[in-house]
Amino acid sequence: MLLQDKVIIVTGAGGGIGEGIAQVCTREGAQVVVANIRAEAAQQVVNIASVHSIAAFPGAGPYEAAKWGVVGLSNAIAVELGIRVNAVSPGLINTKIWQDYLVATPDPATTMAYWNSNIPIDG
Repeated sequence: MLLQDKVIIVTGAGGGIGEGIAQVCTREGAQVVVANIRAEAAQQVVNIASVHSIAAFPGAGPYEAAKWGVVGLSNAIAVELGIRVNAVSPGLINTKIWQDYLVATPDPATTMAYWNSNIPIDG
């Protein structure tokens, strides 16, 4: 098991990407912590931000501000506690929220072109 004897702290493990990460880490032998986290006990933290910390779209301002907050908080924790903290910003994930947004846009092809031009990883 890849993560045997490791403790993994997963933020947002109640659903979506965070839930999937928690499940994979558990399957790989890690002890997954999702609540009552004591930051002083952590040596490494990986937070899940969003592609919204790189690009924006109309109507998502509060979500984008929150994800920028995850990036800023990650930096602050690293400096304050002197530990390694990373904020991962996954690209577009084909979730129900994304599908609902895409259907609601006047031109889904233009929307996809915008996102594809603003996400730094091609694939």
